[in-house]
Amino acid sequence: MIINFVTSNLNKVKEFKQILEPKIKVNHIKISYPELRSDNKKW
Repeated sequence: MIINFVTSNLNKVKEFKQILEPKIKVNHIKISYPELRSDNKKW
């Protein structure tokens, strides 16, 4: 199984890999994007 993990946070990737690999491969896709939050009134 392979998971594509989209984040610009390298620490999150590292943590996911420590938990999931080697059984589940984690592919890191580095993309910057705005973080949507429920308290954000603009969307």
